[in-house]
This record gives sequence, structure tokens and C-alpha cells, in this order.
Amino acid sequence: RAMHAVHLHHGLPINSLRIMVTSSSQENKSLTTNTQTLNNYGKVEEQKEAPTPQLRARRHFLSFRASELLILILLSVVLFYHALIITQVIPYEYVWGGKLTSLEQMHRFETISLAANLLILAVAISRLVLQDNKCLSVFCWIFSVLYALNTVGNLFAQTKFERIVFTPMTLLLSVSFVRLAMGKQGDVD
Repeated sequence: RAMHAVHLHHGLPINSLRIMVTSSSQENKSLTTNTQTLNNYGKVEEQKEAPTPQLRARRHFLSFRASELLILILLSVVLFYHALIITQVIPYEYVWGGKLTSLEQMHRFETISLAANLLILAVAISRLVLQDNKCLSVFCWIFSVLYALNTVGNLFAQTKFERIVFTPMTLLLSVSFVRLAMGKQGDVD
């Protein structure tokens, strides 16, 4: 399903017709501008024009590749951190907004957290392998919203460590999951 906009350029000699075609399609997932000129012999000559600065800026904001690496690294750090908490290497006062009151409560919450983060990591890896899967894309949008809400929660955490370290981390995860949900659309390889 492609959309085309055709513009005829006037002022050219009668035996030459120039047509600009701007297309956006699901197949090539990019935006290009082609200029086609019918020369004196009725042959079509095609020239690709460079992308606009706005399109280049949009493409380079956060690439699909950068978002996937960021997600894998940050989720690995989060999983390692929660493993240190559950093994009591790090005190449990530094998670869940500093609101945990007992060791039993910490074990319950940290088990759920580890399982959820492993599931999120599995979905992220699956999205990297199956890039055109709509269901995985929906999960990535959901995770993006969850991490955005988590970012807000971290802003109001009782511990300074959680506010300083995990607020930017969950914000980066949220933005990265938005990019992952979008797929490779607009990427320059």
C-alpha cells in the first residue's frame, strides 16, 4: 500500500516532462523523492534526491539498533541489581520506593520483579528477531508506558539513590521501547 504525490513541473520544453514522485510505502518503510524526466526520445530518466534535513534528523534521533542495545544493557543491569537485592548483597531499602518493611515482603516483590523483567527481556529479544510482528510491537508499546509510569514513581521515591539512578534508567527504557515498537521504519543502515 503506497501513497504517491505527483507534481508536474511547468516551464520545461514541450518535448520534456519532469515528474516528482514522493512515496511512502510499507514495503520499503522509507520516504524518498524521485525525479523522473521524460527526455526527447520518450525514455524515462530517474534521479533520487537526498532526504531533507528534517527526515535525516528524525532517522538519527535513536536508531533501532541503538534502542535494542540500550534495552539489552539496561535490562541486564536491572536483573543483576534485583538479583543482588534478593540475595541480600544490597539492602532492600533501596528498591520499591523504600517502602518495603520485611524480608518476606522483599522476597515476594523481588521474585515478581525478576520474573517480570525476564519476561520483558524475552519480549525485547523476540522483537529483535521478529521485527515485523505486530503482537510484539504492541507489547513494546505497553512496556514503554509501564516504564514511563515507573519513571514518575522513581521521581517520588524515598531514597535518593533510586531517584538519581533509576529515574533516568527507566526513562531511557521507555524511550527505547517506543523506538523498538516502531520497528526499523525510518532507519538508515
